[in-house]
Amino acid sequence: MNKLISRLTDVIAYGILMNLRDLSNDVIVSMLERIGSSFLHGAGEDADLRIEVSRLISWQKFAILSTRDAPFAEVDRLYQEVLSLGFSSLMDEGTAGIYFAQYCIRLQKFELAMVVLETMLHKATDVSLGPPGVRKQLARDAKRIRDELHLRDG
Repeated sequence: MNKLISRLTDVIAYGILMNLRDLSNDVIVSMLERIGSSFLHGAGEDADLRIEVSRLISWQKFAILSTRDAPFAEVDRLYQEVLSLGFSSLMDEGTAGIYFAQYCIRLQKFELAMVVLETMLHKATDVSLGPPGVRKQLARDAKRIRDELHLRDG
């Protein structure tokens, strides 16, 4: 892992994640944006490093706010931002999809959750997207959640 990304991960962990219960959503987003700006400056002209910094900051905002059941418009916007930045692995993409599907279920947006889960199941069958173990785990997780969702309906 790049030293800058490693330092960024540490700053997020010790500056924000360890203090989550004491911070409002707005404060968390503001802190992450300031941290991201600082680390983007540190990345200089390295485009790959800049995208990794952006991905990590966007992911953290999305993950934290979705688990806190923030308003749908905000979480959906952050999920779209995460999607637009792309993923370095199928595992990262699958994790984001599962988080979003679970968030949608908690908000009773079952149809949207189903669309996301079906997308993850489709990706799990594409051998070009990742190693067999990751695809198998993604399929298992998405199916389990989808089956639980079907049980609610039935």
